[in-house]
Amino acid sequence: MIENEIKYVLKLTTNPDDIGGDVEQNFPAHISQGYLDKSARIRKTQFQAPVGLKLRDPFYKFTYKFALPTGEVEEFEKSIGQDEFDRCFELAQNKLFKHRYTFKHDGAQWDLDYFYDPNGTLYFVMAECEMPSGWDKPKSLPKVIRDNILMVVDRNNSAQYSSKKISNVEYAKSLISVFTKVEKVKPRKTRESMREARAALLSK
Repeated sequence: MIENEIKYVLKLTTNPDDIGGDVEQNFPAHISQGYLDKSARIRKTQFQAPVGLKLRDPFYKFTYKFALPTGEVEEFEKSIGQDEFDRCFELAQNKLFKHRYTFKHDGAQWDLDYFYDPNGTLYFVMAECEMPSGWDKPKSLPKVIRDNILMVVDRNNSAQYSSKKISNVEYAKSLISVFTKVEKVKPRKTRESMREARAALLSK
């Protein structure tokens, strides 16, 4: 499967109740994810049930991804068992925990991800728009995205905002810190300051 997506870094105050529209799940998916190397990952997904009920039974996936020259991503995925996941998760180089809301808007699918540290503290929010082949941007932005954007990720720098990178809590917090500072700069200097701040981060 080839992915054609664009990412948006959002404010920590982004409220999932503002999604509206065609939400695939009424409750978020709880995701535990581990990276085995640069391209391979394992994932446990468990959908939240209504209040008072237990989480639904989880399912497990192994995924291998690599970037294409077009900026799209080729992805291969297979189901695995709990034992396989548990063994690999112990060996994972990077681990992350997030809640995901999936919904459709104007012909594209959106994943709104809330990243939590091992103590359950929210530290990063990012949306991914999965578009049909041939699109270079979504036709329009959902209100929950439009009202909370800190940055539209340049597709040439998308790897710097991968979930694997964001699993490093301090790295992710440094991104948020930069965006917060940029918001306080006078409007005529904002674009230049953001470029300089992003270049400084990517040079590390």
